[in-house]
Amino acid sequence: MRPLLFSKKIFAFLLLILFFEFIFYFSFKVSGNYLFENRYETEKRSYFHKGILKNNKRGENYKIAVFGGSSANGYGSSINFSQILNNMAVISNNNVYVDNYSVPATPFYLFQAEKIKRVINKYDMFIIYAGHNEWLHFDHLKSFFPNKAKTTNYKMMKEVWSKNIDKNVEEIQSDNYYISGGNFLFNDFTDKIRILNFAYRLTVKIKNKLKNIYYSTFVKKKVDFEKNQRFYYSQKFFDNSDYKKKWTDNFKKSILEINNLIKPHQRVIIITPLSNYLLPPIADFSKQVSDEKEKTLSEFYLKISNKEKLNLIDINKLEDGAHKSYLLAYYCKYNSKKNLNCVDKYIESKNLDQQTITIIKPIQDFIKKDIPKNFKKFEVLDITGFNSKLISNEIEFLEFFVDAMHPSKYGHSYIANKLSKLIFNEKVSVDLNYNPDTPRCPELIYKVNNKIIKNLKTSKKACEETISINQHTHKDYWNYIPKETRIFSKFYISQSNNY
Repeated sequence: MRPLLFSKKIFAFLLLILFFEFIFYFSFKVSGNYLFENRYETEKRSYFHKGILKNNKRGENYKIAVFGGSSANGYGSSINFSQILNNMAVISNNNVYVDNYSVPATPFYLFQAEKIKRVINKYDMFIIYAGHNEWLHFDHLKSFFPNKAKTTNYKMMKEVWSKNIDKNVEEIQSDNYYISGGNFLFNDFTDKIRILNFAYRLTVKIKNKLKNIYYSTFVKKKVDFEKNQRFYYSQKFFDNSDYKKKWTDNFKKSILEINNLIKPHQRVIIITPLSNYLLPPIADFSKQVSDEKEKTLSEFYLKISNKEKLNLIDINKLEDGAHKSYLLAYYCKYNSKKNLNCVDKYIESKNLDQQTITIIKPIQDFIKKDIPKNFKKFEVLDITGFNSKLISNEIEFLEFFVDAMHPSKYGHSYIANKLSKLIFNEKVSVDLNYNPDTPRCPELIYKVNNKIIKNLKTSKKACEETISINQHTHKDYWNYIPKETRIFSKFYISQSNNY
């Protein structure tokens, strides 16, 4: 009797699922509401709304793989350069397919490089846009930096990276990747089940809500950012004096290992990542902090905010460090001849910043100068020439970013156009066209041999979602910098509108 009873319960459960599936199907056909979509429809809508074309040439001819952190992944932008390259391949009918293995908040060493090793025999070309996240390789003694920004648990991070490498590779290698986003729940069959997609999305929303509650309750609890933030700190953010050398050596080691594995017919293109040098540094170290020092720097940044002239003699009286270099760069930009020396000072300031959140100069120099000399299997796509726009065209420079380092829609288009020249035989390019309805999400105009082939827009909803992500990121960033530089930084961020 028991087996029969159990079978009846199973049958009743399946009948209930079938009933709800019918209700969801009927509701979707009548209303078109996304709540009733199956996974395939959700993904299709998401890709379409972002202006991404489906590429059916995965198994054909030339396969490209992209590696990096959040910048390569397209964080803060409605589209990334690998998706633009895929669109270029589709509209120009090239047998090229691009997979993107990048994951936000992950370093090249011990993570992205390891994935390249896993798939080394599966691709014809490898594109690397990495270097911003190598600071994650630091065994912090405390949970928070001196300015109350959260540090990372290195031991825990290494475990997470190790577990996710193979998972990420398997997901992207799946034939169903476009449809399911590589999610382990979905395949050719389950993609069609509407109630499963509904349950999955509901679970994700609840999970994210709980994470936000935990973060706001325990991580940021009782932190008065207005009072905590200073220009100078008596405690170093990274205790180890040779940490930059260690990060650089780790990066070099990974490049060497990949170089030894690359076959003669394969290509590796490594891009020099850009940073938004116009944003002031976050923190300086000083053995002797004082209210007087804080007041002096505060007055400098208030003058900048009010567009008042700076006095070079007064700047030179400041203690050497990130803020002094930044003010010298600013002075150079507006009071001396327009030359790259000003840019060098901006770069120096970023490199001296105690809270390192972008690529450090030694790694950038290694990519730009050492790789062309010593790693013959690598091609360097050097886009650091764009830094000259710091001086010549400030607005265009700012439009490359959505924040301190993540490229905007314009930034990803710029990178894609540079890569296109190295990938496609004919001239395939993309331009931006600004629409009054979505001023922060311009449409992309794809051209082949200067002839317009296709215009692809970002939907208003997808644009708003991207803007919301950026606003959240910016708000988090403002918390960790002094209010005087906060005013200044907000002005610069507001100039970038190409999400």
